[in-house]
Amino acid sequence: MRRFRWVVLIACLAAAPHAAMAEKRVALVFAAQDYETIRPLANPRNDARLIERALEKLGFEVSSESDRDLRRMRRALENFVDDAEGADVAFVYFAGHGVEIGGHNHLLPVDADATSLDRLKETSLPLEEVRAAVAAAARSVLIVLDACRNDPFGAASLAPDGRGAVSLAPDVEKSARPGLGRVGRAENTLFAFSAAPGETAADGAGENSPFAAALAGFLDTDGLEIRSVLTLVQQQVYDETGGRQLPYVESGLPSLFFASRSGDLPEREALLLAMADITAGMRAEVEMIAAAGDMPLAPLYGALISADLKALSAQDRTAKLEEAAAAYGKARADLRTLSASDPEVARLRSEAEAQMGLGAFDRARAILAEAVSIDAESADALAEKLVSRRVSEAASLKAAAGVSLAQLDYAAALDAYEKAAGLHLKIENEAVPDADRRARTWLLADLGDLQAQLGSTTAALDAYRRMEASARLRMTQGEGGDDAIRDLGLAMLRVSDVLRTQGDIAGAEALLDENLKMRGAQRARMEGNADWLTSVSNITERIGDIRRQRQDLDGALSYYDATLSFREWLVEHYADRPENRDGLLSILGRIGSVRYDKADFAGAAAIWARRLDEARRFAADFPGEVPASIRLFDALLSVGDAALAEGDGDRALAAYDEAAAGARALIARDGRQVRLHYALAQSLKGAGWAHLARRDRPAAYAAFDEARAVMDGLTAQDPRNVQWRLYRARIMSDIGTARYQAGEYDKAIAVLERSVEDLGALAAGPAADRDIRLALMRALLDLGRSRRLIDDNAKARDAYAGAAGIGRQLDLVNSQDSALRANFEAALYNLGVLCEMLGGREEAAAAFSELAALVRDRDARQPGPDTRRRLLDLTVKIARLSADPRPHYEAALELAERLEAASELGEYDATPAQLREQLARLP
Repeated sequence: MRRFRWVVLIACLAAAPHAAMAEKRVALVFAAQDYETIRPLANPRNDARLIERALEKLGFEVSSESDRDLRRMRRALENFVDDAEGADVAFVYFAGHGVEIGGHNHLLPVDADATSLDRLKETSLPLEEVRAAVAAAARSVLIVLDACRNDPFGAASLAPDGRGAVSLAPDVEKSARPGLGRVGRAENTLFAFSAAPGETAADGAGENSPFAAALAGFLDTDGLEIRSVLTLVQQQVYDETGGRQLPYVESGLPSLFFASRSGDLPEREALLLAMADITAGMRAEVEMIAAAGDMPLAPLYGALISADLKALSAQDRTAKLEEAAAAYGKARADLRTLSASDPEVARLRSEAEAQMGLGAFDRARAILAEAVSIDAESADALAEKLVSRRVSEAASLKAAAGVSLAQLDYAAALDAYEKAAGLHLKIENEAVPDADRRARTWLLADLGDLQAQLGSTTAALDAYRRMEASARLRMTQGEGGDDAIRDLGLAMLRVSDVLRTQGDIAGAEALLDENLKMRGAQRARMEGNADWLTSVSNITERIGDIRRQRQDLDGALSYYDATLSFREWLVEHYADRPENRDGLLSILGRIGSVRYDKADFAGAAAIWARRLDEARRFAADFPGEVPASIRLFDALLSVGDAALAEGDGDRALAAYDEAAAGARALIARDGRQVRLHYALAQSLKGAGWAHLARRDRPAAYAAFDEARAVMDGLTAQDPRNVQWRLYRARIMSDIGTARYQAGEYDKAIAVLERSVEDLGALAAGPAADRDIRLALMRALLDLGRSRRLIDDNAKARDAYAGAAGIGRQLDLVNSQDSALRANFEAALYNLGVLCEMLGGREEAAAAFSELAALVRDRDARQPGPDTRRRLLDLTVKIARLSADPRPHYEAALELAERLEAASELGEYDATPAQLREQLARLP
C-alpha cells in the first residue's frame, strides 16, 4: 500500500522578494486514540483526517498513521524522513496524549505504559527525536502537537474534555509535569502546541478538537505567513473556549507564505490578529466581564479594539467594556426574541446574532441590512403586508442599533434608532397590533435614553415627546389596559424630567399632576402592586421637588412624606431590589433638606443620620453599583454640610473627602457617568469650605478650582442643562466669597461678577426657581460686601439693591424658607445702610421699613428676644431718617421697655432712658 498520496503542488512565497516557485512539501499526520492502558480519546482520528485534507489542499504529500504503538511510530517516522529528503517544508502533526518528563517532552503511542516512570519513558516517543530526524531531511520544519495540557496523571485527567493520561504509579504522578513544556527556539523549526504550557487542550464536544478545527480552517488563509495563520488559530481557540485555552507557538522559521495572493482580511480574521496584541492584564479584564455577562469574548475584544479602549485607564476601560457587555446582552436578547413572518428575515437575524458573537459587527450590520431590505421591498410591493413588513424592518434596525452599541458606536446606533422610529411613523395611522405600538413606544424610549446618556437634553426631549405621543395614541385606541397606562406614565415622567432640567417648571408640573391623577385612578385594583407603588412614589417625589422650588415647604413635605411611606413599604417587601433602596435614600435626603430649610436642624440631623446608615448598608450590599455609591455620596455630603454648620471642619472634611475619593474611583471606571462628575464637584465644593473652616486657604482654593473645572466640562457638554450651569455659578460664587473672606477683594469682585452674570442669565429665563434666586442673592450680597470694603459704595449699593429686588419678586413676607428670608433681610439692611451713607435718606428709610415688616412677621410666628432687639434697632434707624420721627421713637421706646423688663436688652441697644431723652428733644 502506498504510504503517500501525491497531490498537485501550489505556489508559495518565501520572505525574499523573488518570484514564486514550486516547492516540495511533505507531511506526516499521527493520530493516537485507542490507548491500551490509559484513557482513550474521542477525536484524534477525526482531527487527523481534517488536517490531512487541509494539507492536501495546500499541495502537501501527506502520510497518515493512526493508533500506532511505539515501534510503528518510529518506523513511520523513519520512512517519512527518507521520503522527505530535500523537501522545502516538512509538516508533522500529532493528535493524542503527551507529557513532559524531567524537562523533556514525550508523545504517547497507544501502547504507552504508565505503571512506572521508567516504563513510561521507555514506551513514549521523545519530541526531540522527532524534531532532529525531520530537521535533517527538510529545509523548514513545522511540528504541530494537539496533545493534552491537562495533568496527565492526576484526577483532573478524568475530565471528559481533556486529553490526559491516567496515572497508575506514584512516581509517574510525582515526576511527570502537566502538559508539554517549552521547547525553546530551534533554527528553521516551528513548534505549535494546542495550548499554553501547563494548560488544558480540549478534545472537543463535537467531531473535532477546537485546535484542529481552527487549524484546518485557517491554513489556507490568503496572503498570510504561517506564523500569522497560527496567530489566527491561537485567538480563535482562545475565543471559542472562553479564554480557557490559548495555543502556544515557538518559531525559528524565516517568513513563509502559504499563498501568493494578498489583500484585506475579513473582519473576523482581522479581529483575531488584533487580539494577539492585547496584554495579559487586558485579557483578564475582558474574560472577567465576559464571564459575568455570560457572553463570548470576541464582541468585547471588538469593542476594546474598535473603540480604542486600550489607551484608557484600567477603571475607564472596565466601565466601557461593561457598557459594551450590557449592550451586547440586550442586542442578543432582541435578536432572539424578535419574530418575523418571513423565514429568510428570521434566518438573517439568526446569522447576524452569530456574527455579532464572533465580534464581526460590520458583518452583523450588513446581514441585518439585508433583512431590512427584504422587508422594505416587500412592503413597497405588497400593500397588504405593509404594516407587518414595516414593523419587521424597524425591528431589524433596532437590532442593528443594539449591535452598534455593543461596539460602542453611538453614532451608528442613533442613526438606526431614528430610521426605525421613522418606519413606525409611516404606519402610525394604520391598523397596527397593540404589541407593535408598544414596541414603537419603547424604541423611542431607547432613543431618548441614549441621547440623554450622551448629554443632549434637547434631542432627548424630542424623542421622549414622540414616546409620549405614541403612548397616548395607544391609549386613545383603548388597547393595552393597565400596561398602556404604565407606559404613558413612564413617558410623561421622562418628559417632565427633561422639562425641569431645561427650566420649564410649569410644563413639568402640569405633566406630573396629570400623571398622578391617571395613576391614582388605578388605586383600587393596584393596591400592594410594587410597580404601581414605585410609579406613584416617583411622581409624588417630583411634585414635592416642584413645591420646594416654589418655596412651598409644607406642601413639599406633604408629598415627600407620602413618598416616604411608599418607599418604606417597597424596601420592607423587596429589599433585594437596589432601586427600592435607592428610592428610600433619595426621599430621606429630600426630607432632611426641607427640614433644614425650615430651620428644623434637629429634625434634619436625625433624618440625615438615618440616611447615612441606610446608604452604607446599600453600598455594602451592592458594591460597585453607581446608584448605591451616588446615594452614599449624597449622604456624606449632607453629613459634611451639617458638620460645617456646627463649625466642625475636621468632621466635615472627612465626609467630603470620603465622598470625593469614592466618586474618583467610579469615574475612573466609567467617565461617561455625569452623575459621578457632579458628585465629585459637590464633594470638592464642600471640601473647599471645610478647608476654610480649618484655615487652610491654599487647599480650599485648589478644591474650589477643581470643582469648577469639573462643572466646566459638564456645562460644555450640555449647555442647556440648568442644573450644571447653576452649580458652576454657585462654585464661582463660593470662590469669590472665599477670596472676600481672605481680604482679596479685587479677586473676589472679579469672580463674583462672573457668577452674578451667569446666575442673572438663569434668573431671567424660565428656569428662575428658588435655588437660582437664592444663589444669585448670595452672590450679589458678597459682591456688595466686597465693593463696600474697597469703598466702591455706589456699586455696592447697586448689588444690594439687586439682591433685595430678588427677594421682593419672591414675596418672602410669609415664606417658610429661612435661607431666602435671611438673605433678603441682609440685602435690605445693607441697602439701607449704604443709601444712608450716600445721602439717600428716603431710600434708606424705605429699605429699613421693608426689613422691619419682615422682622415683625417673624416675631409674630417665632417670637424671641433677638427678633425684638433687631426690630428695636430698625425702628430707631427709621425714626432717625424719617421726616416725622416721633411715632417711630415712641414705638422704639415701647419695645425697649419690654426688653428691659424682661432683662433682654443688649449692651449696645437703645435704652428707654435714651429714647425718652430723644423724644424730649423733638419739637
